[in-house]
Formats: sequence, structure tokens, C-alpha cells
Amino acid sequence: MAGTAESQPVRRRAWPVRAGAWLSRPFTAALVTGVADPPGRRPSWRQPDAFRHLRHYLPFARVDIVVLGEIITALAVFSGMISTLNDANDRAGNPVADGELLILAAAAAAAPLLLRELWPLAAWRVALPALVFVVAITTQVNTYEGAPDAPYPAGVVITYLLVLYAVGVRCARHVSVGVWVITAIAMLILHPSPSWFLGVIMTAAALIFGYNVRVRRQAQRQVVEEERRTEDERSARAVLQERSRIARELHDVVAHHMSVIAIQAEAAPIKAPDDPDVLKAELASIRGTALEALTELRRVLGVLREGDGAPETAPQPGLSDLAELLASSRAAGLAVTVTTSGRPPPTLGGVGLTVYRVLQESLSNALRHAPGAAVRVHLAYQGADLRLRVENDPPRTAPPARPRGGQGLTGMRERVGAYGGTLTTGPTAAGGYAVAATLPLESVPTPPDPAPVEQP
Repeated sequence: MAGTAESQPVRRRAWPVRAGAWLSRPFTAALVTGVADPPGRRPSWRQPDAFRHLRHYLPFARVDIVVLGEIITALAVFSGMISTLNDANDRAGNPVADGELLILAAAAAAAPLLLRELWPLAAWRVALPALVFVVAITTQVNTYEGAPDAPYPAGVVITYLLVLYAVGVRCARHVSVGVWVITAIAMLILHPSPSWFLGVIMTAAALIFGYNVRVRRQAQRQVVEEERRTEDERSARAVLQERSRIARELHDVVAHHMSVIAIQAEAAPIKAPDDPDVLKAELASIRGTALEALTELRRVLGVLREGDGAPETAPQPGLSDLAELLASSRAAGLAVTVTTSGRPPPTLGGVGLTVYRVLQESLSNALRHAPGAAVRVHLAYQGADLRLRVENDPPRTAPPARPRGGQGLTGMRERVGAYGGTLTTGPTAAGGYAVAATLPLESVPTPPDPAPVEQP
């Protein structure tokens, strides 16, 4: 039975019921279920130092300017209503003998102002019966000759319009529509006259003006939220870029030296199985490579600590340090030949570091994936570009199994792309591998290109 009950489709209500619910929604929300938005940040007034001797007698140190204005307005409306009703009652021959009713009517006209800032919809729900009560009293006292036709004193009009404005600012559109329609019906019942149309226009204007303020504030909040979200995204992107830069620096520094150490450690027992002197030399070379790696790592960490007030002043490697890089690779078993063409400019800046890191990573890859293979490096200065090509032959023996998923090629592309260059990598027709980078140089005068020179 349970399964049968669950399989039955949900029956939709008939369209007259749905239409009735949709039509009654504004009125239900205005009278019962509707709620207003919470009040926003309001300006406050701090007691000046000249009044500091009064702070012992006052329960607060700051005064809410909006609430203070509401209280002052309510007192002004109350006093004005008392004066207006008493004067009209006296001129009409005291039709309202009980003076307390006049005081109660004045208080009813002013009371909604005290609720308007914190609870605007509740203020309107109080103002509507207060309007009925004040109109009833005013109708009795406005019987003298020359009395105004409309039984709406200025005080109650000001209060009601201010409350409607607050409803438009702090309540949803359908709530404001319900409030306006109920107000128009109440005014038509209380005083059906040609002035009713003017009252409908005034109340609609107060609600529309308040709703326009609501829409503008919502748009401003959305702009602020979008700006905050954009700033958060920018900060997150900066963090990711910084993490990528740190990872790239550490990879470039550590990967090459660790590859050289691994190759030397593998080759040492083969090169000197029974010769302690050769073995000591190999171990000394491994130690030297490890010290170089440690020095490079300290240099990078010093640069990363610049923001902590401990900058590292050691220069970054460049093309002038290629000899040491080639020497360490040759010591690890790579047969590296270097050719250059063109004349380098006086300064290279960050381009020199990029070329150094690309060559370092290319030699590390050749050590790992093509041990013992011949490597050819060509460095060319061609007009406004610097071109680097590193090509290795196929490996003489199958390389040992190593974990995949390195970030070397990605780091090289990021480095070259940062200077507007291009990087191409891929296997050669002979079965080897080639890395080619092109980097734009700064616009500096260069002498004529000399003949290519081969470095042993």
C-alpha cells in the first residue's frame, strides 16, 4: 500500500485556486506574513569631550542620529496634532467633550514614527488603524464653518507618508503593492470624495520613491559584492601564481643537481669497482654537486624571504655560469658540445636566467631519459631574438624506470612565456629529443655576427 501511495502523482490545485492565492499574496503579506529587511548601518553621534562629565548619568556613549530624528519628529507631530485638534474642537463647540480622546488621537498619529526605523511593516500595521481613529475624531471636530473638507490633519499625513516610504525601502515589491491597495481602499471607505484620487497619488509616490531607493541600494550592494568577489579571485590567482613560481624555482634548482647526483651514484660502482682512489673521486664529485644544489637552494629561499625583511643579495645564475653547468653535466657522463653564433648584447636581464634554467632542465632530462647520449647545444643571437636549441641523440642503453608526472616542461614554458618567447619540444627524426626556445632581446645595438665557434 505504501508503494502504491508513493507512486501516485502529486495533484496540482485548480487554476482558480492558484489565481486566488496569487491575487491574495500581496494582501496576506502586507497584513500578516510579510517581513521587512533588517535596518542597515546608520550614522551615530559620539558625545563630545565637553560633555564627558555627563557620561556618568547617561546610559550610552553614542547617539543614533536616525532614531533621534524619529523621536524628534514624533514629538513634533504629537504637539502639532494636540494643537490642531484642540483648536478645531474649541471652534466647533467642543463636540468631543473628553479631552483624553484628543490626546489619544495625537499619540496614535505619532506612535508609528517610533517603530518606522526598526519595524517599518509593523509601523504601517499600527498606522492604518491609527489613521481610521484619527479620521473619526477629526470628522467630529471639523464641523465648524470653514473647516477643511478632507479629515486628514497634516500630522497624520506626514506620519503615514513617512511610514509608506520606509515600507517601500525595506519591503519586497509585492508587500508594497498590497500596502498601497489596502491604503487606497481604506481612504475610499473613510472619505469618498474627489480628494481621494490625490491621496492615492501621494501614497503611491511615497512607495515608489522608497522602492527606487531600495533598488539603488541593492544595486550598490551587488557592485560591492562583485568588487569583493573580484578582489578575492585576484588574491587567489596571485597566490596560485606565487605558488607556481616557487615550485618552478625549486624544481629548476633541485631537479638538475639531483639528476646529476643520481647518475654519478649509479655510475660510481661501475667505473671503479676495485679502485678506491677513483671511487673517492666520484664520491667527492657527488659531494660537490650536492653542495652546489644546497647553495642554489639557499639562494632561492633567500629570494623568497625578501618579503620578510631578509633579502638575499647573491646574484641569480645567467649565461656567464654556463661553463659550470656544462662541467657538472659532463661529469655525470653526458657528451655535451656547444656552439654559439652572433654577438650577445651587453645586458640580458631576466632573459639570461631563463636561458640558463631552460638549458639546465634540458640537460637534466637528457641525463634521466638518455644516459650516455651525445647532446648538442646551439645558442644563437639573431637580430632581436635569442634562440636556444638543445638536442640529444637516442639513449645508448635503456634508461632506468623513473616516476612520471614531472613539471619541468611546464616550468620551461612558463618561464619562456613570461618574456614573450616561444618553446617547442618533441622527439627528433633520429629518435632523440629536442628543445627549442626563442626569446626576444631588448632593443640594444649589437655588433656584426662573428663566425660560429664550437666549444669542446
